[in-house]
Amino acid sequence: MVILNYNGAKWLERCLASLQEQTIFNRIEVIVADNLSTDGSDRLAEKLVRDGRTDVSFRMARTSVFAKAITAVPKPAIGEYLFFLNNDTCVGTRLP
Repeated sequence: MVILNYNGAKWLERCLASLQEQTIFNRIEVIVADNLSTDGSDRLAEKLVRDGRTDVSFRMARTSVFAKAITAVPKPAIGEYLFFLNNDTCVGTRLP
C-alpha cells in the first residue's frame, strides 16, 4: 500500500488505523510518500514508522501532482502489487 501524503496530518493516522484493522495487515507493506508537506504530517509519518504502523516513509524531492508523484514511489517498494491511496482514505470502515 502506498499512501500519498500532502499536508494530511488530520487524516493520516485514521488512514493507517483503517489499514491495521484489515486481516491482511501483517502481510502488506505500507509506504507513506510525503509530497513536501508543511503541516507536520511528514514528521507524523516518520513517527508512525518508528511505532510500527507503517514500514517506510520518505519525502519526495518536489511537490508533484498525483500522477507524477506515483512514478516516484515504486523504487522503495518490494511487493508484487502496488495499491495507491490518498491520505484521506479509510479502508473497510464506515465513517460516522
